[in-house]
Amino acid sequence: MDLKNLYKQAQQMQNKMQKVQSDLEKEIIQGEAGGGAVIVYANCKGEIQKVKINKESIDLEDDIDILEDLILAAYNDVKKKADHKASKSMSSAGLPSNLMT
Repeated sequence: MDLKNLYKQAQQMQNKMQKVQSDLEKEIIQGEAGGGAVIVYANCKGEIQKVKINKESIDLEDDIDILEDLILAAYNDVKKKADHKASKSMSSAGLPSNLMT
């Protein structure tokens, strides 16, 4: 294989990677905890976009410790889903799935 061909393949892989990353950044998924008491929205790169707290499920004055635990659990849920989606998208594009983690 000559260098010109190798360079062309590297450029194609880079273009695919940029497209997948752009798509993942735009796709929003959600994770939740406490049966929907806390919902965290993030893009598929794991960047939090929004947090919703169901005020009817949580007493904000008395349940702060529980709320903190639920936010953490909801984030861990959405991050796990984002990592899975990113890995799946990379594989579908013919790229190594571990490049996003």
